Amino acid sequence: MASGGGLLVTLDGPSGVGKTTVSGLVRDCLALAGVPVVLTTIPSSSSLGELARHGTNQFFGMTLTCLVAADRYHHDQTTVRNALERGSVVVCDRYVPSSLVLDILDGVERDHVWSMHGGQVIGTWAWDASKMAVTCSIVYGYGSPELSKETRRQARKLTETLRLRWV
Repeated sequence: MASGGGLLVTLDGPSGVGKTTVSGLVRDCLALAGVPVVLTTIPSSSSLGELARHGTNQFFGMTLTCLVAADRYHHDQTTVRNALERGSVVVCDRYVPSSLVLDILDGVERDHVWSMHGGQVIGTWAWDASKMAVTCSIVYGYGSPELSKETRRQARKLTETLRLRWV
């Protein structure tokens, strides 16, 4: 948590499990509750982030690791810290946990990946989107009846924790 009272919530998980959907729903739920919220993603929408996002077939290993890390540092300095200092909840679709998995799978040594993230804001809450499915939607009535009881319990826990923190 930053000194301004903000909170960084990150959603990490494999491609296609619903991180973007869940991130948007978390933002919508918090906004409806009157909580100041910023939705963002890594790689970011900056030119550096766009290069990383669209260069995954061109860049590999250490090159891609450095590119994504540079984007994350830039994004941390220009967006995340400012929002946290204003007291906002920052909901981020992928952050450091994704790099700790994906970069290692791409052949970069774990200790090197971890060392590249020193000094960055680390999420106060990190959720595995592959287990969360459609997090906030359940609590606010948008949920799918097929979701497991455990998923529903986790969704309620996340939204109640966030809502109680600010409302």
